[in-house]
Amino acid sequence: MADQQNIARRLTEPDVTPRQPLGDRELARFEREFRLTLPEQLVAWLKLSNGIVLSGGYLYPLDSGPSADSIAQSIREHPEILGSGMLPVAGDGCGNHYAMLLTHPRQPIVYVQLEEPDKPAFVVASSVWALVQFFLLDDKRWWTDKNWVLQIDPAVAEFAPLGLRWI
Repeated sequence: MADQQNIARRLTEPDVTPRQPLGDRELARFEREFRLTLPEQLVAWLKLSNGIVLSGGYLYPLDSGPSADSIAQSIREHPEILGSGMLPVAGDGCGNHYAMLLTHPRQPIVYVQLEEPDKPAFVVASSVWALVQFFLLDDKRWWTDKNWVLQIDPAVAEFAPLGLRWI
């Protein structure tokens, strides 16, 4: 399981440039606009870093204006994602999203393809923290190596009934 303290420490390293953390006011404004309560794990991440850009994609900021990729902009462009019980939290740089599955009590992260924005393709991480860890590791094995993935995020195996990339 991803350790939040290790992630916080990793964000201070020279090769990582996190965005400024959010406060309660910005979070509340977003919740009012979209009429939803943000999941606790996402709130904790956004209070640590309001998104981050890395070579393998980017973790969205909550809202960065109408022309930039963000959680808010993803919802505005593809409301069917939120309407299907998913909240986009990251992108792969090709128009696809990583989204929290809000309809599941543990809210795993699923991959959502641009061609079917209202349907999760498969589970990629057990939590926002695991997703952040995978992004920070920037290792291509994340998509293909079952044993490596399970070493980093053993809890993801519990979501096999929802579909995993390597099953």
